[in-house]
Amino acid sequence: MCSLEALPAKLAGARRSAWVRALIGPAGDEDKALLSLQAVVGPRPAGWRKQTWVYPQCTFTSAQMTTRRLASIFQVSEAGEPRAISVGRTRASVEVHPGQFPFVHVPSLAQYPDRGTRQSLAL
Repeated sequence: MCSLEALPAKLAGARRSAWVRALIGPAGDEDKALLSLQAVVGPRPAGWRKQTWVYPQCTFTSAQMTTRRLASIFQVSEAGEPRAISVGRTRASVEVHPGQFPFVHVPSLAQYPDRGTRQSLAL
């Protein structure tokens, strides 16, 4: 587990590219909600492509962003105040609460141990 308060500073300090894949919920009376986000920080992963698939039930999208921009997604929201974010050209809303949340750190680039990590976040 990782402290939510520590994550934005860790990401913003990385000064690298983040390769992001997101699952965004369906549009309804409310904004589309960010359901899941996977980010790889470091060199571009093999086979990674910027793509978007839109279905009535959800949207799958991928985008490149700076780690500073990725860090901004995890700023704690005021209670009941979702924020609008963009993953590539797809907009979604996210409400981040203080405390712990699922965070997995997996060294995915073993041949470059100091160049990248895989971070998978379930919101």
